[in-house]
Amino acid sequence: MQGQGLADFLGVSRGDSIAFVGAGGKTSAMFRMAAELGRRFRVLCSTTTHLSSRETLPSTVRIGPGADLSGIEGACLSAWACKEACLVTGVETAPGKVGSPPASILRKLVSAADVSLLESDGSRGKPVKIPAAHEPDVPEFANKTLVVFGADSFGAAVSDGNFFNLEAACKSGIIARGDILGPEAFGIVARRGGYYMLGGRMPLFLLVNKADACGADAAEAYARAAYSPLLGGVAVSSLREPGAFVRIIDNSKDRMACVILAAGESKRFGSPKLAAGFGRGTLLGAVLRNARSSGFDSIFLVVGHQADMLLLSLGEAALNGVEIVRNPAFRSGMGSSVRAGIEAVESRGFDSAAIMLGDKPLAGPETIGPVLHAYRRSAASICAAVCSGTPGHPAVFRKRFFADLKVIPGDRGARGIMEANCDRVLAVDVDPSTQQDVDVRDDLERLGGSK
Repeated sequence: MQGQGLADFLGVSRGDSIAFVGAGGKTSAMFRMAAELGRRFRVLCSTTTHLSSRETLPSTVRIGPGADLSGIEGACLSAWACKEACLVTGVETAPGKVGSPPASILRKLVSAADVSLLESDGSRGKPVKIPAAHEPDVPEFANKTLVVFGADSFGAAVSDGNFFNLEAACKSGIIARGDILGPEAFGIVARRGGYYMLGGRMPLFLLVNKADACGADAAEAYARAAYSPLLGGVAVSSLREPGAFVRIIDNSKDRMACVILAAGESKRFGSPKLAAGFGRGTLLGAVLRNARSSGFDSIFLVVGHQADMLLLSLGEAALNGVEIVRNPAFRSGMGSSVRAGIEAVESRGFDSAAIMLGDKPLAGPETIGPVLHAYRRSAASICAAVCSGTPGHPAVFRKRFFADLKVIPGDRGARGIMEANCDRVLAVDVDPSTQQDVDVRDDLERLGGSK
């Protein structure tokens, strides 16, 4: 396997019991992780549902009626002494299927092992699944869950041949028979299909397996579309040798621009408010200093109303390295400034953009930093500062949403995009005081500026 492994992805440590659910290679993922961990830990593999009887490890124990626990434990200890995982299941319950060992024995074996890996779902070999109401069968002692989907279904028409429990998915409106399973459709299936509800119980991770079926980059696009803040991590993999790999997905390598919106007419303030005195300079100057101190790769300043006067008030030093974007359509509302800024960012090949407002001077590095850190550690396409459930600034958007940002109407800003994609927004709670803006002169005085 090249690069990182599945155990690295889940951050496996002694005492973990990991449930494997979903479809598209759960058993392969379980056995791959067992191989990674076997030299460091005493690893138990088992199932709470059933496995194919063809799926075995070199040390495999089938437990029949009246089995002797001491003999089972002895087999496990022998495997662990040889730095191998031990697979323990029940006996054959149907042609080609073996069941779970008795719950009491499984619990004792889990206590004896350092790490337990448990297949806790069935999909009859299909790459995508929506769980039924009673599924998956994740045991109460599991402390992490890996949800697996198979990339060999991507780009195909949805049918009973590639989708387990399709009837339930169709009835719920998640997808329709015959739909093409593109990235956005898959994202809806993954986020709303039922598995992510486990994220409230324990850390939850998403693995798009069989990436060799469509290519790692295409599989990554699907995995990103399935992101939810309920997930502790997202990865794509191909577990077939030769050339097996795991790619852990995050935004750590993004080139990120900051777009500061400063084109408004300040109608309620009565004069260009962004040029008003604040701190060591002007209101907009304070926002620029905050952006400079927060580690952006570039800063774009969108100006419109009385642009030349505003730029002059900032001074040459404050604008050093800042890209000025002029918005001639500023009177049509904030949406036109967002569009102008994003078009400039997109033309220079940035991966993501953080939107900030020129009249929020208290959102400093101690507010911006945690938002950027959370975004870079995740696979989120939207990450925003939030106060009492209300999105604020900065709000970071990955390039997947640039097209949406460029068509924002009127003065609404980007909040509509976040509301329409609320189940994908990574929210970072911030101090409410940092989200105070300046609309009228009394606001400026309250924040410590000069009228």
